[in-house]
Amino acid sequence: MANLGARKIIYLSREESSLRSDELCRRRCETGATMRKKKPLALIRSAKSIISSSPSPSLPSSSPPSPSPSHELAGLISETIAKYGCGPLSPSILVSRLNPRITHLVLSDTKLRSDSLLSFVDWLNEHKPTLGHRPGVYCVLAYRLLKENDRSSVAKRLLASLANDIGCPFSVVESHMDDFPADSEALRKFFLLLFGIYSRAKMTEHAHQAFVYMKKQGWKIDAWSCKAFLLALRASGEMETALEFLQSVLDSGLEATPHYMAIIVDGLCSKGDIKKAIEFLDGMSARGFKPNIFSYNSLMEAYCKNGDLERALEVLYSVVDNSGVERNVATYTILINALCNSGKMDKAEELFDDMKKRGMVGDVYVYTSMVHGNCKGGNIKRAFALLDESIDAGLTPNAHTYGALINGLCKLGQMKAASTVLCEMQRKGIDSNQIILHTMIAGHCKAGDIDEAFNLMATMEKKGIELDVYTYSTIISGLGKLDRFEEAKRLFYAMVDKGISPNAVSYTTLVDIHCKEGNLDEAMRVFREMGRNSIRPTVCTYNALIDGHCKKGKMGVAYKLWEEMESKELKSDVYTYTTLIHANCTQDKMDEALKLFTEMCSRDLLPNVVTFTTLISGLSRNGKTDDALRIYDEMVAAGVTPDDQLYSTLVSTLYARGS
Repeated sequence: MANLGARKIIYLSREESSLRSDELCRRRCETGATMRKKKPLALIRSAKSIISSSPSPSLPSSSPPSPSPSHELAGLISETIAKYGCGPLSPSILVSRLNPRITHLVLSDTKLRSDSLLSFVDWLNEHKPTLGHRPGVYCVLAYRLLKENDRSSVAKRLLASLANDIGCPFSVVESHMDDFPADSEALRKFFLLLFGIYSRAKMTEHAHQAFVYMKKQGWKIDAWSCKAFLLALRASGEMETALEFLQSVLDSGLEATPHYMAIIVDGLCSKGDIKKAIEFLDGMSARGFKPNIFSYNSLMEAYCKNGDLERALEVLYSVVDNSGVERNVATYTILINALCNSGKMDKAEELFDDMKKRGMVGDVYVYTSMVHGNCKGGNIKRAFALLDESIDAGLTPNAHTYGALINGLCKLGQMKAASTVLCEMQRKGIDSNQIILHTMIAGHCKAGDIDEAFNLMATMEKKGIELDVYTYSTIISGLGKLDRFEEAKRLFYAMVDKGISPNAVSYTTLVDIHCKEGNLDEAMRVFREMGRNSIRPTVCTYNALIDGHCKKGKMGVAYKLWEEMESKELKSDVYTYTTLIHANCTQDKMDEALKLFTEMCSRDLLPNVVTFTTLISGLSRNGKTDDALRIYDEMVAAGVTPDDQLYSTLVSTLYARGS
């Protein structure tokens, strides 16, 4: 009974179903065109004969076994598709009867051409997607399409979908290919395509399995697929696998191109394994393979990242130039950027000039590095000249170029010029980003123009740029330096209310405000909160607390905080010692003050004018004129210029001594 419904697999239209058989035959004889659209009765009878007979026990027979119902049903579907397309297939009947085996048999039928196969898969996707999207369908269809050379692009898209959309592992693909001859050229193309697709999708494990399979079959991979797999392994950091793979490729007779070598060297250098990269290059050179400039660029960049500029330049002068390999713009960009970051502008300028003498036009990156280096060194005039030169060369400065200029101007306090550059940048269609606006806010806060900082903060909100902890911390710190304590505290808690966790800068500013207000209990509460929130206090945090307790005369607590700071490997700075020296001078503990001064100098910390003035004034006030004059001589020798207050103190001391 279960097979009765299959009689309708190949069905007639409703109109035809109501006609008697003789009428149907008469109408079919009238025109040949009709024969293309409607099925012969023999086909219907075939369907009935397949389904109507129920399986029954039979005696052993010497005759060949009859085809299984699956084979017969698949054959009937194939015959229908071949003659009439997929239109006559009945979804209501087939959807319940189709299974992966029948689908595989239909797709494997050599009588069906690629267009028919694609139509059948479309029909499956529409009426039974669980079958249409099975890996087996993609595999068999792709294989069949590859047998027809003109459909290889469609096969490639199918395999790409198999890997990227379905995420099918190689083992599943392999299991579906057992029915096809291993020596088939179409099968070789199939696995070569799949290998490349897995590689580009960075599915390196499956790509490697495909490679092993092809190697066992004795198939060679092409150069394009080899490069794709090496790039995938480099991206995932699997450099040991990359080295093994390249060795296998070389053993198979495929030559190593300079690009393969560059990928390996770049991958090893990116992992910090410069030694292995050099060994690899030496080994390849011994086998007669010559590296290109990209391999050497990777080596130089790795040395630069390690801060070893001497080695990087040695690669340039002793290796690149002696090997006959031509430098490129990237070579100069790497070295010039490293030199600029290290403040070695003379050497950077030398290489920059050499690049131009060799007829190379620098790109926007090398010009940006030069602009950044000169701004960092305070040579704003040269930075602007380089900007103009890049524009004259047809380059378009980017946000990084303008950002470097703005940063340099902000550090010099030239906020009007920085604002002009910002406007010029925006006029050229380059929108300001978070980093540039942060830089401008920091510059205005440093200049004491906190209102303009708030305006920029509002601009960020309008543009939809995130206001992060750095934005808030910069303005909170700026308010604190202007003694606008209440505004700073309100902004701090507004930041917290927005779910933004304070950082060390914002916490330190709040601690400093409470100390300056004399509220040491609240300052210590905030300090302990930092610890609970896993925010590590800085030297500035401890300095604020030490200063606050010293001004309250709580020297014991101040010294305990100092000891705690040193125990956390936070090194005392000039401000720490100056604070403690001032506190001891205030309490007329001059021996302790001198001891701190001596210790400070022994730690290579250079006293500033405040330190000298504080100590000399204390010594003078306590009648230690000789010590005061000795410290004054040290001050002059250190190149620190005394201020009017100190001159007045010294004159009074000498007058008292003379009297």
